[in-house]
Amino acid sequence: MTISPADPVFGDTLTCRAEAIDLDGDEPTITYAWTVRGGDAGEGETLGQEVVKDEEVVCSATANDGTEDSESMSDSVTVGNTAPTAPTVDATDEPEAGSDDIFCEVTAESTDVDAADTLTYDFSWYADGAVYPDDFSSATGPTTTAYTGDTVPAADTSLAMDWTCTVVATDGTDSSAGASDTTVTVTSGSISGSRDTIASSCSNIGIHNSLYALAQPFTTSGAVTVSGFGIGFDTASGSQCSTCYMAVYDDSSGPNNLLGEASFSCSAGGEVTHSLSSSFSIGSAGTYWVAHSGDGCSGSSSNFQVCESTTSATTHYAAHSATTMPDPFISDGWYTDEEFATWVVGY
Repeated sequence: MTISPADPVFGDTLTCRAEAIDLDGDEPTITYAWTVRGGDAGEGETLGQEVVKDEEVVCSATANDGTEDSESMSDSVTVGNTAPTAPTVDATDEPEAGSDDIFCEVTAESTDVDAADTLTYDFSWYADGAVYPDDFSSATGPTTTAYTGDTVPAADTSLAMDWTCTVVATDGTDSSAGASDTTVTVTSGSISGSRDTIASSCSNIGIHNSLYALAQPFTTSGAVTVSGFGIGFDTASGSQCSTCYMAVYDDSSGPNNLLGEASFSCSAGGEVTHSLSSSFSIGSAGTYWVAHSGDGCSGSSSNFQVCESTTSATTHYAAHSATTMPDPFISDGWYTDEEFATWVVGY
């Protein structure tokens, strides 16, 4: 004989099945009796009451051939644990890096059909895909607002841009599925620099093509998320390149390591700001460089004319996508290639 299911949990319907053979050829009938927690729980193949976690359920079966009963046989099962449901969580929207905590709030609690269970929550964090705080040697580590580990302190929020919290409920035996939410930090730094202006007219003193890049410095007052680039061309000459590239490099002494780059169709003239499909981060206050180059340039005399101002312009050579920019670079002011007005948009 057997009870099914063999590993019941709360809410399951329990059924008992037994077989009997009579050597006299009689057709035996079988009766079933149930006990739960040692008390009578009724008769029949199906148990007529709910069972809860840790209860022992016993089914006894007795066969009768119309004259006498057989010896009773029994089977027993213990009601197992049911895992809790997943909670609903919400991480702080647009926390300011370095200033705001990131609080992973449980907005809808987990539930457990096993009423006697006590639920706890386990919080785990990922920062730009890395495990926080384990993968960050300078991290302070999570703190507690409502539950242990549910908050990234403001001191750590500048370590990354994308923060994901995952919360799992546990009843001491089983855990729920994980519930996650992701937030992106914003930065308070500002971008400054006396941007070049576009000359209304000028004489052609050089031709640029895809082997050239013009770079000029700008400063930030703190960490900045770069969300766009701006570029302008002299309306008299315009751009003769099919694709323009702009990039940000670090190093206060001159462009060095590539931080981010974007490409877009060159404008025919005037000033245009291009939003980036994927922003990138400038991690701290300092001097950085914005560089510009192009592809598919015609090489005509009107191609990227450079207008010379009172201070001679300095042109440096580098293809777009270069991971580092070549030396030497001036560091005492903005370049004066007035045909090219370039700027960086950030927040």
